[in-house]
Order: sequence, then C-alpha cells, then structure tokens
Amino acid sequence: MATLDTYRLREAWGISKRLLDENGFLLRRGVDFEFLEKRISVSEKSSLTEHFSTEKNTYTPSQAFWILVETPGGELVARAAARLDRLAGMSLEEYWRRYWRRCYPGVHEGEAEMADEQPCFASRIRGNVAYVGDLFVEKPYRNAGLAGALVRILQIDALDEWRPDYLYGWMTPEHVASQLFPDYGFRQSHPNGIIWKNPPSTIGGNLTCVGNSFENLLDLLLQITTSRRA
Repeated sequence: MATLDTYRLREAWGISKRLLDENGFLLRRGVDFEFLEKRISVSEKSSLTEHFSTEKNTYTPSQAFWILVETPGGELVARAAARLDRLAGMSLEEYWRRYWRRCYPGVHEGEAEMADEQPCFASRIRGNVAYVGDLFVEKPYRNAGLAGALVRILQIDALDEWRPDYLYGWMTPEHVASQLFPDYGFRQSHPNGIIWKNPPSTIGGNLTCVGNSFENLLDLLLQITTSRRA
C-alpha cells in the first residue's frame, strides 16, 4: 500500500491555501458544531444540513471538524465540514441504509428509504470513511475559485488527521459536469449514487457520489504539488 509523504501533504496544503491568502482571507478550523451553527446564523444559508446539524448528530472532537473562511474584519466568506465514520465490518451501503432513514424525512410518508438494489460501488467500500459536505460560499464571493480551494484543503486535512480508506461527498449532475468537479480534486464519480424507494424530501434525490480512495488522495497531493512546479 502506498504511504503518505507528510512533506508533500504540507506543500499541497500551502499551495491550496494560497488563493485564500492572495484575497486576504483567513481560515478558522474547529470541532464545536454548536458554535458553527451560531456563526452561520448570519449566512444566506443559515443552517447546517442533516449531515452535520447538532439536532441530528453528536460528534466528539476526533470525529468531525469544520473550516470557516472569513475576511480580516470577521465577515463570513465560506464554510465546509468533514466527519469520519469507522465502518469496521459494515459496508458504506449498509451504513447509508441506516443513516439516511434516521436523518432524512421521505418525500412520501415516513423516512427516506433506499431501494433494495443499489449500485455496486458502495458495497465494496469499508473501513474508515470520511464524508465532506455542507460546502457553502456566500454570494459576493462566488465564481472566484474559493470553493475548489476550500474542498481541497478539507480533503488534505482529513487525509492528514484520519488517513481514511475512502473519502466522499455528494454533487448534483450539473455541478459534476461543470468546472467544479476537477476543481474539487475528486477522482471518482458515481451518477445516481443511491437508488431510492422513498427519496429524501429536503434535498434532491438525483445525486452523484464523488470520492477519492486513499491512493486517489495521494495522487491529488502529487497533482497539486507538481502543477506548481511546472
């Protein structure tokens, strides 16, 4: 199995942060999601999704973290979060069946529910799995590359802290087809990542699962660092 070069990781983190530095933005990282909810109360999107809401989840400091991007004057620019799920012998598909039913209401009566048959990829993913989500960039700061820089930083931080076997998130098909997908640094995409029996009512049901294996994350570090030297 490939090993992590911590010096390359630090170099990739610094390169990814450069765009934020050039715009005078500051990074703040934390593990208190109640604080995050209070901080984003002034945001255009003033609440967290079910993936990180404190109403649905309780995380210890070793399980999840968030990153805020702010101006020097304290204005909110962007945010995103990551969590680690230690699946042990459970597959990601088995985990999703329990997770989505618990956290999301369905379009029809009851909870969101996955169909019996699912794409094969999630049944093969096991071990320590990181999820990245709740990405949001405030309207005045969009279309400047900040989302891509923040997602890359989040992935590098997750790799540094957890060494996950797999890391994933969700994107709409429209965003996967745009420049956002390569900007985020994901190597894998699985359209219709979940087939629903009762889709979730609070988000779109047609989602693409995007992800990186541990080796993909190492390749991301290589891409970031060698692109700089070219």
